[in-house]
Amino acid sequence: MTRIVSLTPSRIDRDTRTFKEAASFARHGMESVVVEAVASEAQPRGMPFRLHRIGPAGDAAAAAADDDGGSTAPPGPWGRVSRPARGVANRALRVPLTAGRYLAAGRAAAASLPAADVYWLHGYHQLPQAWLAARRHRAALVYDAHDFYPEVIEGGEATAIERRAMRAFYLGVERSCARAASEIVTVSDGVAGLIFERTGRQPTVIRNCAELRDLPDDGPDVRTAAGVGPEDFLVVMPGNHKVGMRAVDEAVEAFAGLPDAAHLAFVGSGYAGVVERAARLGLGSRVHALAPVPAEQVPTFIRSADAAAVLYVPTSRNIEHALPNGFFSAIAAGLPVLWPARLREIARLAEEHDLGLPIEPLEPTSIAAGVRALLDDAGRLRSLRANVERARAVLNWEAEERRLMGVVARVMNGRG
Repeated sequence: MTRIVSLTPSRIDRDTRTFKEAASFARHGMESVVVEAVASEAQPRGMPFRLHRIGPAGDAAAAAADDDGGSTAPPGPWGRVSRPARGVANRALRVPLTAGRYLAAGRAAAASLPAADVYWLHGYHQLPQAWLAARRHRAALVYDAHDFYPEVIEGGEATAIERRAMRAFYLGVERSCARAASEIVTVSDGVAGLIFERTGRQPTVIRNCAELRDLPDDGPDVRTAAGVGPEDFLVVMPGNHKVGMRAVDEAVEAFAGLPDAAHLAFVGSGYAGVVERAARLGLGSRVHALAPVPAEQVPTFIRSADAAAVLYVPTSRNIEHALPNGFFSAIAAGLPVLWPARLREIARLAEEHDLGLPIEPLEPTSIAAGVRALLDDAGRLRSLRANVERARAVLNWEAEERRLMGVVARVMNGRG
């Protein structure tokens, strides 16, 4: 039986892509194992794959580096050096020590990885352990890039010089991923193009569409959780708050100019400040911050809303070409979407399937106009709902799974 070991630098209960892919491997008769670098609260029992935990690794190794520049002088002659001199020496060694500890953590983790036919690497972070394990077990390596990492990677060290040096180091690790992998997989055509420009390798695109086959028929819903009546118009925005990436304040401001029947619900973490802002604008009863729900339950939870808003702003090419989970959750829920006109990948799909209305998230008047257009035109709303329902037939995980299994087949044929 083919064994695929998926490595995530996150925790499996927060990494929906790794979860869906690992479940797909198991569904197609493979032995599927997921290795978490950060232990989650997920219960292994009942999962479609085996969960293997080895503790923090990868970038977490950088956190082990000394932070005060002078408290970790080694014994011997160093003990006779003045504290300021030790501080200078430690600062000079901080970057190589951090890089060395990162690589050492990867080497130690490699010894704990289960044997596999394919190591499926979700991001560049755990390359050292995956590469070493692949060599030991003569396995293939697949690089699944969730982002265009050169626009995401930061150095994380104390000074500007150290940050630049560590960023260059991690960029080198990421580039090595692309070189070492048998196949590269990523999340959108746009991100695939950026990876090709950088590496000369063309990734296979597997989008983060929602899984529709196991959606529950009932359960908690956003309208009830927010206390919004059936006569009110509810717009939902699923996803955790990420400062600088989403136009959350602008959305709240937009609802200040809309009728009292218009409500906005955020589903995710980090929205306490949003609620406070809404209260200051007199919108305390119309803007709702709801707790996160498990990713696989989001489509069922939000489908009682009237529409969804995608509020990302293109602060980088990575975001410009993003296809976030919230967008696909809205489609899975059958909701018309207010979508950001400057996010190219979303715009292409939204226009192709006529899924909703374009907005400029940084302009409250644009958001308000989009909501009002749906609120005032019941016929248009019904038409868009029908379009979204048709789009669900092709924008779903079952369709993406076929591409995924094509990658597996190529990798296994290459090993043969």
